[in-house]
Amino acid sequence: MMPRRRGSKKGLPVVETSMPMKDALRILVLEDDDNDVELIRRCLSREFPAATLMRVKTRASFETALGQRDYDLILSDNTLPGFSGSAALTLVRQRGIDCPFIFFSGTVGERPGSVNLQQDADACLSKEEIRRLPSVIAQVIERWLKKVPRADIGQTMGDAEERYRELLDSVHAIVWRGDARTFQFTYVTKEAEVLLGYPVERWLKEPDFWQNHIHPEDRETAISFCKKATEEKRSHEFEYRMIAADGRVVWLRDVVRVVLEDDRPKELFGVMINITERRRTEALLEGQKNILEMIAVGTDLTQVLDRLTRFIEARSEGMLCSILLVDEDGRRLRHGAAPGLPEAYIRSVDGLAIGPRAGSCGTAAFRGEQVIVTDTLSDPLWEEYRELARQFGLRACWSTPVFSTKGKVIGTFAIYYRDPRSPTLSDLELIERAIRIAGIAIERKQGEQALRQSEEELRQANERLQALSRRLVELQEAERRHVARELHDEIGQLLTVLKMALEIGLRPDRADAADNLKKAVALVSELTSRVRELSLDLRPGMLDDLGLLPALRWHFERYTAVTGVRIHFRYSELEGRRFRAEVETAAYRIVQEALTNVARHAGVKEATVRVQVRRERLHLHIEDRGRGFDSADGDGVHSSGLAGMRERALLLGGDLRIDSTAGSGTRLTAELPLLNAAKPERRGRIPAQSTGETGKTPGAHGSPS
Repeated sequence: MMPRRRGSKKGLPVVETSMPMKDALRILVLEDDDNDVELIRRCLSREFPAATLMRVKTRASFETALGQRDYDLILSDNTLPGFSGSAALTLVRQRGIDCPFIFFSGTVGERPGSVNLQQDADACLSKEEIRRLPSVIAQVIERWLKKVPRADIGQTMGDAEERYRELLDSVHAIVWRGDARTFQFTYVTKEAEVLLGYPVERWLKEPDFWQNHIHPEDRETAISFCKKATEEKRSHEFEYRMIAADGRVVWLRDVVRVVLEDDRPKELFGVMINITERRRTEALLEGQKNILEMIAVGTDLTQVLDRLTRFIEARSEGMLCSILLVDEDGRRLRHGAAPGLPEAYIRSVDGLAIGPRAGSCGTAAFRGEQVIVTDTLSDPLWEEYRELARQFGLRACWSTPVFSTKGKVIGTFAIYYRDPRSPTLSDLELIERAIRIAGIAIERKQGEQALRQSEEELRQANERLQALSRRLVELQEAERRHVARELHDEIGQLLTVLKMALEIGLRPDRADAADNLKKAVALVSELTSRVRELSLDLRPGMLDDLGLLPALRWHFERYTAVTGVRIHFRYSELEGRRFRAEVETAAYRIVQEALTNVARHAGVKEATVRVQVRRERLHLHIEDRGRGFDSADGDGVHSSGLAGMRERALLLGGDLRIDSTAGSGTRLTAELPLLNAAKPERRGRIPAQSTGETGKTPGAHGSPS
């Protein structure tokens, strides 16, 4: 600990200690919360990596610890069960223990009252201020050493001076002293050389060292601010950048206290804390926020990815970034963004095949995991692309797959360097940020494209529905015209002849009256037959009464009798089954219309019809080996009725396809879903085999399948 102070030489504070010299701070922590202790330990691990923490929870253990050894610093919670930080501070002072004492409250929002400071506590922090703990410790030590009485200056330095010289040097911050008028350093710790790379002698010997090594963009502001605050005799804190010996830019937070003599600024005491990592994190968060805002407002994907790659490239000297997108078939990678890479190289890798040895990016997309290639000229993954890498001077390439929220690889993010190297922890953190943002941007774009495609499909479906409605109206009108012609031309004529025959038959004075009555009876029979045929053409009652299979068999028999075209009918899983009325009607009409086209256009003597049930779908196949037509020209000569067949299938959620080649015949395939189909109706025993045939059905001219 640091109870008895002596003095200093050469401006260095000196105190006497009863403990042997050590490289680490000895800190006594009075805290009952395990999480807060771990928080303190982590916070101090970077600035004071060798610090030793002795943790106690109660008054009894605290008193025991005070009696066992000396400490360089005491950290105490403000509120503990049966004990308090104020009581602990009083106990320390009553025992005459001269040691820095800092309150640290483990409760968010709680800050120890001012009474603690009046009781000689050196500082107090709340939990949300944990990041300030290392700098506060450094300041407390500096203030503690400043309390050295002037009368003691000049006494023997001995081990105490060495102890606190090394104590200050062990702090991962630059503790310094300087002239308040010239800003020339009179003392700096060794951390100055570690952090910025300049020998301590230069800090002390060069009058304008500080001013000359501030970043040019911050120089005027930092000097003016410090000069003004010093003239106003007030302590101050400010942040600025300094240029290190190797060219690095280092962000510093400078905490400065102005020391007065005769009410005039004489000396400056300060602690420079490296905040480069904090500033880097803030810049990353700000850049990430800006890019996410671009995504949110719908900025074009190319612009978003270009901004993202430029943003990441700015984080490290010599870094070149690339984003490739997985194409629709999932086999190749397409250019997304690569502002720093040569255009010729971009063209060369656009369309890169995904595979197990396809460079860094193609392999990363194939494996679905990060691929780190530290030297492209020797790594086997770059065997096929080695000359390309040599041509453009790309020696290192680290590629990471970009995933969608569903775990699918949708792209890759790659970092190139012109010299062989491996990624640092900082590089890996950058990559992680980049792939998260890239994933959001790419998936958002894909979602928009899918939405537009769905809207287009919906528009087309609406157009098809409107076309179907028009087609149905046309078909209805055509059917009405057909029925009207039948009624007028044939039925009407028969009725006229019938009327004349009946009129003659009812005249007793006519010798041929009986013959005319017989003729009238024959006409009635013919009229009945024609009306029945007309009714069957409109809709066969068998379809409603017996189902699809009997209706098809009856239709094939009648079709062959009328057209002379023999039908080879093959089926499976139809015997004894009924389906929804709309399914049976659609299937019947599709087969009916298809065979009508065969009779009109194919010029054949036979055709094949297959009807099968597979996986809850009804499959229809109508095939002929007739004239055919060129499918590339639309539906060609077979266009009549095909639109109606296709729409019947689509309205049920099915599909219909036409395959035809001029001179080689035509094949029509339709699939109709059977969801919510009626339960099978079994009539008698169903054969074990699943295939039926119409070979024994009179007039069907079928053959076994």
